[in-house]
Amino acid sequence: MKEVKYMPDSNGKSRILVHFRRQYLLFLAVILLFMGAFIALLFYQNRQYVELDNRILLRHFHEYRSLIDEKLKRINDEMEELRIAAETDLFDSGNTGAAMPFAFGMMKEDGGKFHLDGIPDKHRDLIAVNLTGIGELKGRGAEFYRTLRMGLSLMDDFRGFKKGVPELKFVYSYTKEKTYVQHPWEPSSSFSFNEGLFEYEIWKSSLPEKNSGRKILWAKLYFDDGGQGLMTTCVVPVYDMDRFVGIIGADLSVDFLNTIAGNFEPERRGRMIIYDQEGNLLACPGVISSKDKAIRKLDEGLPAGLLGNIGDVLKIPKDISRESGGWKVMTAGLDSSPFRILYVEPSRSEFGVLMDRLGYATLGIIACMLLIMIYTMASVHLNFVLPSKKFISYVLERSSGAGSGSDEKVPGFWKPWFRTVGEMFDRNARLNGEIKERNEELEKKNLELSEHINARDIAEKEKLKLEEQLKQSEKMRVIGQLAGGVAHDFNNQLAIILGYSEILQMELAGNQLLCKYAKNIYVASKRSGDLTKQLLAFSRQGKYQSLPVNMHDIIWEVITLLNRSIDKRIRLIQNFSADMHMTMGDASQLHNAILNIAINARDAMPGGGSILIETRNIAMEAGNSMNIPAGNYIEVRISDTGTGMDGETQKRIFEPFFTTKKKGEGTGLGLAAVYGTVKNHNGGVEVISELGKGTTFRICLPAVDVKFQQNEQDGNLRSVAPVQKKFRILVIDDETVFCQMLADILSPLGYDVKNLGNGQEALEYYTDSWDRIDLVLLDMLMPEMNGHDTFMKMRSINPKLKAIVMTGYSVDSDVRKMLDAGALHVMQKPFDPLELLQKMKDILAG
Repeated sequence: MKEVKYMPDSNGKSRILVHFRRQYLLFLAVILLFMGAFIALLFYQNRQYVELDNRILLRHFHEYRSLIDEKLKRINDEMEELRIAAETDLFDSGNTGAAMPFAFGMMKEDGGKFHLDGIPDKHRDLIAVNLTGIGELKGRGAEFYRTLRMGLSLMDDFRGFKKGVPELKFVYSYTKEKTYVQHPWEPSSSFSFNEGLFEYEIWKSSLPEKNSGRKILWAKLYFDDGGQGLMTTCVVPVYDMDRFVGIIGADLSVDFLNTIAGNFEPERRGRMIIYDQEGNLLACPGVISSKDKAIRKLDEGLPAGLLGNIGDVLKIPKDISRESGGWKVMTAGLDSSPFRILYVEPSRSEFGVLMDRLGYATLGIIACMLLIMIYTMASVHLNFVLPSKKFISYVLERSSGAGSGSDEKVPGFWKPWFRTVGEMFDRNARLNGEIKERNEELEKKNLELSEHINARDIAEKEKLKLEEQLKQSEKMRVIGQLAGGVAHDFNNQLAIILGYSEILQMELAGNQLLCKYAKNIYVASKRSGDLTKQLLAFSRQGKYQSLPVNMHDIIWEVITLLNRSIDKRIRLIQNFSADMHMTMGDASQLHNAILNIAINARDAMPGGGSILIETRNIAMEAGNSMNIPAGNYIEVRISDTGTGMDGETQKRIFEPFFTTKKKGEGTGLGLAAVYGTVKNHNGGVEVISELGKGTTFRICLPAVDVKFQQNEQDGNLRSVAPVQKKFRILVIDDETVFCQMLADILSPLGYDVKNLGNGQEALEYYTDSWDRIDLVLLDMLMPEMNGHDTFMKMRSINPKLKAIVMTGYSVDSDVRKMLDAGALHVMQKPFDPLELLQKMKDILAG
């Protein structure tokens, strides 16, 4: 049989045409639908754009209002500072009679007036003002000269004000004494000061009967007779207590406000206007300038469409934008001045806005779009759709290896694509080899990246550890400040108790029972002093001494004490390997720190065990785990075989009031005091522990290569002989009972004691009586004037001043400055009165 090929008949072709026509009409309908939707969406978005533009404009308007307010507020603030400076100078001159400034000597009198016209050129930069006035310069009352002094004292303030606000024309002051001060300097003939100024509105409005609240005022717009044109003035009244003295004023040209108004939205077609409460124009670019000879009203700056309803325009709320007379209007008041601002802009229809955004060519584009679309679809079908089918078949054949394909019957610009694809397949084999090599390189890079990420993770963990240490340090510092303040107050009271217990022992020498009670008070007070030392150690304010300390001797003392008190089932082992075993600090605090750790080790071994205390010298490098400076240290390790601690306990072990002991068995201050003591001695402490495997405390203290011997002093007040000469002693301390205690101790021994409660009072007394004072006992913390300032001022009176400093804190920087300046000794409260008496004896004998 012959092969039969299917050929469509005429009816078939008609059906194909009908189908094609339907598809074509459907395509056109879809195109028109999309076009309609596009136009509707375009107008909807345009409406949204108009509303958004209005909101943005309103927001920018109020932001700019705040900017203007800030500029004027800055002027108000500067004027307030000038008033304070003027009134402060009046107050100072009224109380101290201060001398006149340097410029006063250059003033000249001429024709019933005085002035500073003749300032030499070499002083012109120094004297930045001209001061003139009416009347004679000599033979006037004290208020006149105080007023002159005030004016001259303001020259630097005027200069700074003008420099900070360069738009100012002049800063000046004139007073009831008929004096006038102006910056910048001009010859007095230029501004022609006369009594007519006192008839100006700015002067009358500043008088007490018009401005009883002493408020900052802004003057009405006026024309300056001196040639500066239209201006406005900010004025502040000046008082000497309740006496009105005069005013300080600052002149602003309308050009300054014009510049501000002109900078608002310059790309828009609107106009910003600034006007005052009288309806006078202050700023309207293109309408008003400083060169105008007359004041212009608000209606001269408004468009013609708004002139008929100005009243309604000015009542528009500040939070909305309103259309009026074909104009968009916004208005608002200013908080820092009586001025208001107004913005007007031509209104536009939505279609106008759309045309502004898109242009008239858009209509032609929309009209031609349909024809372009039909032409494009036909062209795409012939030049792209059919060739694309052949191109896909060609690619599939090449990719499957079934054949080489053909580029026949395709448009000429497609043939290079066919050739290019063929060349690409030819290069594919070569690329496969290169890809394999690249994969091997990528795997190598991935390995390097993984190692880098691991290193970064380690660094991140170290960072978190350091952050945790910083948080702990900050928490300890805050609590330490509280503990230090409490300890300081306790030390003041304990010093009083110690002193009076010594007096009682001396006075009750014949009554053994009462003398015993007084002795017990003394012992209890000394023990309480040890407790405050722990608080000060924790607060890092308690390094009472900075002397060489033999750490081996300290540890032997602790071991000796423990051998007499701990369970015999606990062995004490020492291993001293440190050659440099000296450090600088307080032996008592370091002793307590070692003892506290040893006692905690004992409590961790209720069934027995061993405590190992060992020393060695180590060189710490920068960035160590304790965060202490690099250098040579003596390391003390205290290890036990007790129960150990978990990680959470180790994190909180040095917190004050944290304890793992039962209620009543521990205060939680022991290890907190250890932490404070070690930090206060510029060292570091850390704990290493594991549950069931014991604990090791590691302390590192700076090692020094020195030797030290310490002398002990024994005795009581009964053994102190009265002095042969009646020395005059000045005691300065705000603690009245403490002063009385010292007087009760010193007076019976022949000293003449004068007690004063604050530095200011003591300084006044010392100024008159310094040559009769043999020794000063001076407290550090006092109201009004502290010990450091009091000492320095006394030292300026008498360079040979003999003084002993008393403090409840450590020897801080202020105390060291006093020692460097000549203070002879420091007594830390609570101190033994015998030690004070011995030190006084040594000083007075010298």
